[in-house]
Amino acid sequence: MQLLSWTDTPDTRHLFEEAKYLGIDISVGFAERTVKGKGYNTSVYYSAKKGEVTTKCQKLHLPGTVERFENPDIVNQLENRYFEPVNLDFKAFRAPDILDGVAKKGSGEPGGGKGDPVMGMLICNDRR
Repeated sequence: MQLLSWTDTPDTRHLFEEAKYLGIDISVGFAERTVKGKGYNTSVYYSAKKGEVTTKCQKLHLPGTVERFENPDIVNQLENRYFEPVNLDFKAFRAPDILDGVAKKGSGEPGGGKGDPVMGMLICNDRR
């Protein structure tokens, strides 16, 4: 996935190494900036057993405005100032390898009808 290099920066490497060492999957939200300077409100799911980011979600509905309101008593929500909306679709996914003894899709293994848990991700106030 494109964000694999993001997990290996000096600022984030320790977090993902520790998650892998402890064997725990994590979800991390952050302000993503592309090489073209675009900003996205992004969240990723990191699989400890796979050692990589397996799923990425970016916020579609951004509240607020680009510029601050002149009235200092009004609450400003400036997500539109820093981020662009993205529609990566809201897809459920199977969290890989977090439970032992489950059937894998297409493997033909018996698993009592159970496979990897189905998960979904969303970012605060994203009205989909």
